[in-house]
Amino acid sequence: SGIADATTVCSGSDPGSFDTSVVSSGGNPALVYQWEASTTSDNSGFASIAGETASTYDPSTISQTTWFRRRTTDACGTIVYSNVIQVVVNPIDNNITQLSGVLTADQTGATYQWYECPNTLLTGETNQDFLPTTPGDYKVEITVGFCVTESACETVTVLGSEYFTLNNDFMI
Repeated sequence: SGIADATTVCSGSDPGSFDTSVVSSGGNPALVYQWEASTTSDNSGFASIAGETASTYDPSTISQTTWFRRRTTDACGTIVYSNVIQVVVNPIDNNITQLSGVLTADQTGATYQWYECPNTLLTGETNQDFLPTTPGDYKVEITVGFCVTESACETVTVLGSEYFTLNNDFMI
């Protein structure tokens, strides 16, 4: 088992673990391992990951594209690096903006599904922009590729034909 190079995950996801079947290093007995990561590229910017000295490594959750490798040092001081594994992070902006009562998902190029909070599906409301016709709390589910996230609920107060946002008990 183990993850392969160019594995794509959603932001904040656990990509899985690296193990010796994915990365290999040479050397004689008394091998010392140190896992390294770079957010720059596959050939620069590597830094040791504190405390990660086992032959396998699970990066847990990551929020940006990162390259990983394992440094192996043998008893003679010879250093060998494993192949580099890239984990690509697919970020999703799950914020919504409200202007004159129109709610807009900040993430572009996605698919959208709007809900009245907590989880009432608003059938047919699948555009990036949503204009509520009744006061309430609304949120949007955003899908980019296989990554799905949900925004926080946003309060919209409708007074006649005008839309206002409620913020700290003051009308804006």
